[in-house]
Amino acid sequence: MTDYAIRLMTADDFELIVTHRRAIFLANALTSDEETEIAMNHFREWLLEHMTNETYVGWFALNEANEVVAGAGVWFVDWPPTSISPQRGRGYVTNVYTEPAYRKQGLAAWLVSQCIEECRVRGYDFVMLHTSVQGRPLYEELGFKPATSEMRLVLAKTDKS
Repeated sequence: MTDYAIRLMTADDFELIVTHRRAIFLANALTSDEETEIAMNHFREWLLEHMTNETYVGWFALNEANEVVAGAGVWFVDWPPTSISPQRGRGYVTNVYTEPAYRKQGLAAWLVSQCIEECRVRGYDFVMLHTSVQGRPLYEELGFKPATSEMRLVLAKTDKS
């Protein structure tokens, strides 16, 4: 890997984290542009709360010019104990994004590994995430296994704001 540095995200990185999340939404055609912007407004509120109380932390990879070229974060979720994970809480890896010119260089794996290590340091024994088709091989290489028991029900939207 070329010379890259890693650094912890700070409150000063707030809009860059939002920019990465927006890029993920748009790249995966998850929502319309309008729906994406609504989601980003809500995400800003969520991010502020969770960065403030340190239940969301993340890292950036920096190139030789000290520019951010990739990022990943982990949210520490209050979760009821289960037979798979008898402790309360889980790590949820999210907002994994690499600038297109820097993909396939191991940066996402490096950053996700940092997220996993932070889970270990904090005593979490279970880490989860959602992935795109393109991201699945990366996560499988890191030891993640597909989980198919999740179901969803989207309740009718009455207010899009």
